[in-house]
Amino acid sequence: MIYINDRLFDLDTSLLQRSIDALPQWRREVVLRFTQELGRRQSLLAYQLLCDGLRQDFGIDAPPRFRMGAHGKPFLPDYPQIHFNLSHCREAVACAVDTEPVGIDIETYRLPSDRVLRYAMNEDEQRRIRESVNPRRTFTILWTQKEALVKLSGEGITHALPGLLLNTPHRLQTLVTERYVCTLARE
Repeated sequence: MIYINDRLFDLDTSLLQRSIDALPQWRREVVLRFTQELGRRQSLLAYQLLCDGLRQDFGIDAPPRFRMGAHGKPFLPDYPQIHFNLSHCREAVACAVDTEPVGIDIETYRLPSDRVLRYAMNEDEQRRIRESVNPRRTFTILWTQKEALVKLSGEGITHALPGLLLNTPHRLQTLVTERYVCTLARE
């Protein structure tokens, strides 16, 4: 299941602080490592989405504690049968919770530099972006699909990004809104 909160600024500053104070100590420390308020909001709201997903999908009410795998992918040591992934951008935070491995990415629309375009996209994808009626949208869709696949594996960017979408056996589900694109990858 995908959970998205795209109302990052609905919490006023005092409610934000009370929400941070109510977190388990370990997560509060993680949230407070962010020096900017936006980072704190994103970290708090991503954790709240995870709590919501675990409660709604699995009936787990206890605040979860997660750890990071060898390459930084989070996991729930107390619930190894449950997989999740988190992502955020300037506009929203996203969480995927499932019984199979998942990767999720959410991004605001952007157009990359030529260097990033050559690094991340194959010739056909570059052409599609350049010829698109909305190049920012086309790039962001392709980027979130690739990032979700990278996060699914949990290995980081160890694959050549230009060929990542070619013949992938994984399932991709992409949500396109006026403000952002979100892609979920499943095995």
